[in-house]
Amino acid sequence: MKSLRGLAASFMITGGLLASTVGFAPPSDGLTPQEMARAIVIDAPNRRTREVRDGENVVYRVRGTDTYLRITASRESGRAGHPAPVLASVTYTQVCGINVYLSGLPIAQLRNRANVTYFTGQTRAPARFNWADMRGTQTLSMAHTWSQLNQFTVPGLGVTFQSSGGSQASANLTQCVFGVCKSTYFVSRLWVRTSGTSCQ
Repeated sequence: MKSLRGLAASFMITGGLLASTVGFAPPSDGLTPQEMARAIVIDAPNRRTREVRDGENVVYRVRGTDTYLRITASRESGRAGHPAPVLASVTYTQVCGINVYLSGLPIAQLRNRANVTYFTGQTRAPARFNWADMRGTQTLSMAHTWSQLNQFTVPGLGVTFQSSGGSQASANLTQCVFGVCKSTYFVSRLWVRTSGTSCQ
């Protein structure tokens, strides 16, 4: 099993170098030994307990594996071509990210993006989802691919909600090494509540 992991890592590094030379986005920074040592251990990739606020991140390790996840939250300004919001409102594109690492090396990124109008001028409900996409979702290794990408909002786009709403993005990350393939399902959730906006 250790030798297969070593082969996978070397294949991933080679694939990442090849990917960066043929026009793919460059890999993000890897995890530091300190970050890996402090990672919160979870039993499965989607059993993440902490909610992450804008500008924060949390690192997890899946128990019994060399797989690490960094959950990030950020926002971008701008109305993005939508009608002028009501007085005192603000609009941001909220971005919830899952960065996937193997032994600390970056292999994939899943992005859950939603453009949100907040009617109180603060990043909390009541609010409305204007649009959503998964732009920025990519793999950083030729041994990995995303498939079955899916995203939805509750309530639907353009519907004002008073107390809580959410955007969920999901996909399967498949790793293939020498014809042996394994898929892992990942889910990113964006929450907008009266208490604020967070990623999980």
